[in-house]
Amino acid sequence: KIRPKLTVATAMKISFLAFCGTTIHQTLYYAGLSYTSPTVASALTNIIPALTFLVAVFL
Repeated sequence: KIRPKLTVATAMKISFLAFCGTTIHQTLYYAGLSYTSPTVASALTNIIPALTFLVAVFL
């Protein structure tokens, strides 16, 4: 199998989507923090890497 070349346009699209994804994630995370207690917010911060690992295992 031959991969397509990584062009400047493709790299810019990837960078833009990564930036938007990070921004949206952080915005929704902080919006969600306003609806929870500090205890839950702290627990979720510690659980996120474990949940990411579980999703990776199942994929």
